[in-house]
Amino acid sequence: MRKNTFLSVALLAASVSIVNAQELIWQNSYGTGVWGVSSSEWGKDYGGGFLLPNGWDNGSTAIFNGGGHFKDADGNDVNTETIKLTGEMEVADIKVSGDKNYSISYQAEKTTDKIVGEGTLLKEGSGNFILNVLNELKGGTVVRGGCVIMEKADSPNAFGRKVSLEGGGIGMAISDNKNTLKFSAASIVVPDKSTGAITAGRYVYLLNEFGGKGQLTIYSGGERVGFTEDFAGKTNMAGLTGFEGELLVGANNNEALSPGYKAVFLNTTKKFDDFVAAGNFSGDLYGVDSTFVYTKVTLLEGAGFTSGSGNRCYAIGELNAEEGGWLGGYVKNSTSPDITYAVGYSNTDVTTPVAIFDPGKKSYNWVRLIKTGTGTYTFTHVNESPAAVFKGLFVNSGRAYINIPVTETGVALDRVTKAPAAMTIYANAVGGGNGRLVGGIAVEGGKLEVGYMGIGELVLADINGETQKSPLTVKDGGIVEFELASATSYDKLTTNNVATFNGNKIIVKAAESFDIKNGDTFTILDAAVVSAGDTYEIEYQGFPAGLTFTAERQEYQSGTKIEGEGEEATEVPVMGYKIILTANGSGTGTGIEVAETAEEVVVYAQDGSIVVNGVDVENVVVVNNQGIPVANSNSTVVPMNAMEGLYIVKIKTSKGIVVKKIVL
Repeated sequence: MRKNTFLSVALLAASVSIVNAQELIWQNSYGTGVWGVSSSEWGKDYGGGFLLPNGWDNGSTAIFNGGGHFKDADGNDVNTETIKLTGEMEVADIKVSGDKNYSISYQAEKTTDKIVGEGTLLKEGSGNFILNVLNELKGGTVVRGGCVIMEKADSPNAFGRKVSLEGGGIGMAISDNKNTLKFSAASIVVPDKSTGAITAGRYVYLLNEFGGKGQLTIYSGGERVGFTEDFAGKTNMAGLTGFEGELLVGANNNEALSPGYKAVFLNTTKKFDDFVAAGNFSGDLYGVDSTFVYTKVTLLEGAGFTSGSGNRCYAIGELNAEEGGWLGGYVKNSTSPDITYAVGYSNTDVTTPVAIFDPGKKSYNWVRLIKTGTGTYTFTHVNESPAAVFKGLFVNSGRAYINIPVTETGVALDRVTKAPAAMTIYANAVGGGNGRLVGGIAVEGGKLEVGYMGIGELVLADINGETQKSPLTVKDGGIVEFELASATSYDKLTTNNVATFNGNKIIVKAAESFDIKNGDTFTILDAAVVSAGDTYEIEYQGFPAGLTFTAERQEYQSGTKIEGEGEEATEVPVMGYKIILTANGSGTGTGIEVAETAEEVVVYAQDGSIVVNGVDVENVVVVNNQGIPVANSNSTVVPMNAMEGLYIVKIKTSKGIVVKKIVL
């Protein structure tokens, strides 16, 4: 008998070699459903598909390709062939194919009724193969279609020493609603360009090694599915160091389960010393975890991430989500841990509807979000949840925008609680967008761009009368930037509190296309509360020489408040102010495109990205041939994720605007 050659976890990437042995095909002709040496439920092919009943011969290859009884005790048709294995079966290989379902269980004792051998379990076809039998095949399991399933938490290891997911999946305690499976028996590999799935029940701790460069989806059946070594944490989790692929998190919607929510919890504490999270947070985090620092993660509808205990920061290369995908805090209800997700290390541009969510809806389990890397993240989720758990978006590098309609009753990301601002923008970073935030914006050396990919409105207040103060604070060389297109189309910023500039700069720029008439007015800022003694400088960019502006700070009564107590209580006015610009002269244009600058700029394609060279770049916007913006970046390298076609590349430089065409 030739020994099967099944590659190790580190090298498992291509194909599986099957032992050349006698093949016996499951028939269950006598209807006993017993796999044993004394039963004759197997068929031997004597040529031309002519099968004769045969007992099990040890060392044979077991074939499950649709044959079987598929009847219950009363003779009714059933969807799954039920088989009882008795004794130790020596198997060359197991080959499963077709769309039929098989369920094999031990008959007497799960430690002695088992499958042994040098070969491999190869699963193909769309059917399920439920194996409630100890699998000791040294070649492990290869799944190219359908699913190989361990049904309960106390089921024996169904997979052997290793699993290669090459288009199929495995199930772990998929219908167990009470018991915990701590799985470490088999390493799991998803080879390059392959897909694989793990469908888990409610309580599944993944302690095993992972490897490969393919796409792995974990369908969680509850609150306690996750990567961990022990639930209390504080030990290094090394099981994902060999995995270089893409991770998706989805929901296992098995009706037998009744969880509070469905998520993958992270209890990993792999640190790297040179990591700085953002702002002032690096000193007060329990640990910064880099397990997913180079991983693309997608949170599918109805599923999310949560975390183990302790103040944690999880670095994620690229974070994506479907509508209904979410980021949560501590896995249990608690007022103490702060959980931070630092996203963007892959330097890609992402538009995501990810929600910041407290699945327990208790208004704690705090969550912070840090934007890092050179790419642009655009957050499009409209939050109407009553649980205010968000501690803010901190734009450490690159760009981060919100983009939701101002008319929505909800707000972007979440209602901020116990945090100084909903968005904080640090030096050399850009934040802003279109829509509503509650909790204010702090510009600490970076740039706030009002509007998103064009003209827009940023409102720091809730449409439903949210009373939380949402100020704008600009300091440390920070900049606030507005664009003007016409008297009816220009960027606006409104806050229900103060707007404090501390002597910083307001930049007013010509929109890419503008038409401004003499006497046109623009109320670019409306602050409901006057900030006493505040100063700012306004700089105008991109307008023709004959068009200038006069800026006026106009105070108005925005409301009233009560001062004093008892008989001395007095209602007094609350004064706000507006910054209103008035045009002196007229002008039209499409921005200032400088010919000599255009000659300096070189745009070319490289490794699936658009590269801009030859000039200092402030911003790059890529528009497809339907006129839809598909990328917005302040980097000279704009990843396009293999999207082929003709693109218009609009480059903002310190000297003006340059427009180029490129074919990918």
